Amino acid sequence: MYRQNGNLTCVTWRDRKPVSMLVTLSTSTTDSNPVERSVKVNGKWEKKQFSRLGVIDLNSTYMAGVDVSN
Repeated sequence: MYRQNGNLTCVTWRDRKPVSMLVTLSTSTTDSNPVERSVKVNGKWEKKQFSRLGVIDLNSTYMAGVDVSN
């Protein structure tokens, strides 16, 4: 989920835990990467594709172990 106003973007991505961030980088809905996750549908686990904004990948790449204790 994200909202954008000018060059300020508020992004929330939920994987294991919700991750929220304010970003001043240029982002758009076309700047997304697909990610595959398992979800439970009618009592069965199925693999589904979800779009993940590129800024989430950037955060994962450059934060490394900084936010591990959260």
